[in-house]
Amino acid sequence: MVGADEFTALPEAPTARALVPKMPTLPFEAGFDVREFCGLDPWPPRRPLNALQRARIATGLTQHELAAELGVCRQTVSSIENRRSLPTVRLALAIAISLGGTVEELFAADELR
Repeated sequence: MVGADEFTALPEAPTARALVPKMPTLPFEAGFDVREFCGLDPWPPRRPLNALQRARIATGLTQHELAAELGVCRQTVSSIENRRSLPTVRLALAIAISLGGTVEELFAADELR
C-alpha cells in the first residue's frame, strides 16, 4: 500500500494531436492548382462564348445590367445566353438594339444547335 506521503507518477498519456499523423502543408501560391497537386485530371476546358455573350462582354455590360436595361431578370439573360431558352421576337430585338448588333448576328442559326 502506498502511503499518503508517497506519490507515484503515472506515465504521460499521448495527447490527441500526437495520435493524428502530420498532414503535409499545401503550398498556396498564385499559380498553385490543387487538382494538379493531387494528381487529378486538369480542369475541363471551358466552352467557347457564343456571339451574344461576346457582344455583351464587348459592350462592358454584366448580365444584371443588361437585364435591367431590358426589363427582365438576370436569370432570363443567362438562360438566353446559355441557349436554355429562346427570347421572344420583341426581346430579341431589344437585345440586339442594346448590344448594337442585329438579331441575325446575335442569334445565328448554326449556333442554336
